[in-house]
Amino acid sequence: MRVVPISNLEAVLQEYGGQAELARDVVYLSARGMRIRFAGKGVKIGLGHVDRLNTLGLDFVFLKEPGCDLEFDLLLDEDSRIALRAVLEDFLARCSVVLSIYLSEQGENKKLDYRFREYWQRYSNIPFNTLHRYRKVIQDLVYLVRANYSYHQVSPMPFVYTDANYRVSHAINVAIISGIIALHYGELNAERIGHIVTGALMSDAGWVDELWMGSDPSLRELFFKHSRIGCMLINETDIFGPQVGIVALEHHRYVNNSGYPDDIPEKDFYGYPRQMHLYSKIVSVAENFESLRGMYGPYKVLDAMRSFSGKLFDPKSLELLERYVAMYYVGEWLRLKDGSQVIVASPTKQGGYRCVKVRTPDGGRCDPVKEVLIADPEKDVEGPVWHMEGELVNKIKQLVSPDLLTRLEGEEHEKVE
Repeated sequence: MRVVPISNLEAVLQEYGGQAELARDVVYLSARGMRIRFAGKGVKIGLGHVDRLNTLGLDFVFLKEPGCDLEFDLLLDEDSRIALRAVLEDFLARCSVVLSIYLSEQGENKKLDYRFREYWQRYSNIPFNTLHRYRKVIQDLVYLVRANYSYHQVSPMPFVYTDANYRVSHAINVAIISGIIALHYGELNAERIGHIVTGALMSDAGWVDELWMGSDPSLRELFFKHSRIGCMLINETDIFGPQVGIVALEHHRYVNNSGYPDDIPEKDFYGYPRQMHLYSKIVSVAENFESLRGMYGPYKVLDAMRSFSGKLFDPKSLELLERYVAMYYVGEWLRLKDGSQVIVASPTKQGGYRCVKVRTPDGGRCDPVKEVLIADPEKDVEGPVWHMEGELVNKIKQLVSPDLLTRLEGEEHEKVE
């Protein structure tokens, strides 16, 4: 089985001779909020279906790899993923509308102040049944995370990021990773784990692509305050509250009080040095790992983050990330040191990966496709075949610690104080 992003589906179908068999049902969300199955497992799709699939708002489909019946062990089933995506997209769309109205009425002097709260209360228009749906879907995600308390690694959603689906897929994965870390932290009950998962899921509520990706220089300052905007939105929505809002506020900050937003006072109300909230420490580790692994590879990112343990990152959260979260995700396409290529099928209890070998070292297709076990991925895997790139990468890098970026890019870096 192979996870294929919709943006790359046509090229993959041509590689398969024009058509391929679905390994899992294709599910999409209708305009009325109903989950509908477009096509079932075993149905053959061809090039003529690509345009139709593009209009359904899908991220990816599962195709059967010729000659291989190996199934993927997914943390999220299709219905859960569709429901999560619907909740996130609805909330983010409301945020985008309110923020656009607010900025358009600000004129040239675009700034964030107390009036933004009034705009959110006036224009967000979230009815009770929608809030109930938010609560139900988030509760299901928290239950799913808590059900994965174990002593082996857990893989979040399949890694098939594109500019179109990044915000949703990234938010879900950060929520799952944060929840897994919190679950093993040892001092957090179910309610507190729920706050962390919800905060991680909604932390980028203030990130509005059509505004921040534009060329308007007056929006640059607000881009670096998107976490403060998200905090305001969350605190004004009845379902969430301040325990969740603090995560949105601090998810781009570090334990040495650097990061964004950069206008948070260094001392608290009583005059003591300000400390990041425990929830934020956990989510910051998950956020940085999940944001950077697609650019530099997970082991390189983890190694760089380790070098800033206690300086930028909470040491215990880093340790739990390494122990319980899979470095490579299910569905990710990897290149081995011998030049062959494999697709990750599932992590193993011993820290390795069950994979499907699909390419030989000379670039040809494996016939028949083989199942292989990678016992020592750090030693045997060269890295992911596909890397994130483009304007999205530049925006993400602007929010990451310069010291961490310097370390990742192999340049001489200064010691963090």
